[in-house]
Amino acid sequence: MDTDAMQALRELEQGVPVVAHVEPDADGYLDRRCPFPECGTHFKVHGGDFQARNSEETAFCIFCRHGAHPSQFVTPEQFECLKEVATNEFVTRIAAALRPAIEAVNNAPPNLFFRIHLDLRTPSVGPVIPPAALELMKVRTRCRACGYRVAFVGAAFFCHACGDNSAERTFDQTIARIRKVIAKLDSVLVDQDADTAREFELHVVEKAVPSLVTAFQRLAEILYPKLPAFSGMAPRRNAFQNLTEGSDLWSGAGGRAYVAILDASEMEDVRRSFQQRHVLQHLDGIVDVEYVQKSGDTTYEVGQRLVVKREAVLRMADGVEKLAAGLRADAT
Repeated sequence: MDTDAMQALRELEQGVPVVAHVEPDADGYLDRRCPFPECGTHFKVHGGDFQARNSEETAFCIFCRHGAHPSQFVTPEQFECLKEVATNEFVTRIAAALRPAIEAVNNAPPNLFFRIHLDLRTPSVGPVIPPAALELMKVRTRCRACGYRVAFVGAAFFCHACGDNSAERTFDQTIARIRKVIAKLDSVLVDQDADTAREFELHVVEKAVPSLVTAFQRLAEILYPKLPAFSGMAPRRNAFQNLTEGSDLWSGAGGRAYVAILDASEMEDVRRSFQQRHVLQHLDGIVDVEYVQKSGDTTYEVGQRLVVKREAVLRMADGVEKLAAGLRADAT
């Protein structure tokens, strides 16, 4: 093999740095994805903040607080773009090394019986196209501890840069965002066909239910250790997604039982909504026996699909906000 080609192969074997840039979106944000298999949530970080702190050893998922090197938070789309750039660089280097040998073969006098012709084609290398946003990011916030900016859909609780827990502020933002989005639904859907409008409304309304439950859960988790009779033992994971278990934990640590904060009607609405979260997230919205028994909702038969309406989500937001206010009062 030609010495230039051998040298190129040796360089590639030792590793050749390849620089590839993923451009931010129109608002200056980059897509990120949590590398923890149990999470895998997508979010965005501000490009300027990312460049300033990308050399740090650890970054955090804003949803689950999994810590890993910043390079581990690439999205599958970004990885494919970067892999394409690396592949093109590899092929281009080999092509440059082999070209003189190929030209020598092609220019050699033809043999009496046959002629060899080699054709080397390299892929065209275009600019790296930034991956499309996975969802419209409706919430943008800045870390109260270090100023790092992130954007997300739903409810996020930790800073990507320093891991600071912002569950209290996120809870308030989640309530405000859900009310705002529902209030603007009609104006957003006015020019859409009926099927598109219905599908979009279902997506927005149904996403609000787990967002409210998760925001409440994380708020309760950070307030729980502040109760006067807190034992020092952390509750099991996701304990505050269960209203009965959460109320028992709360009252056992010196707070009030949930029924002492909400009246019977409010408690019924919140309990139904918490059970609906489970059905929506784990059963694709199909009602099972457990839902009917635990929620007390007899309007559905087993096998039917839940229909969550705007008014129910707004009532849920009111009830969860009132319950959270009671927890905050107990923990002061």
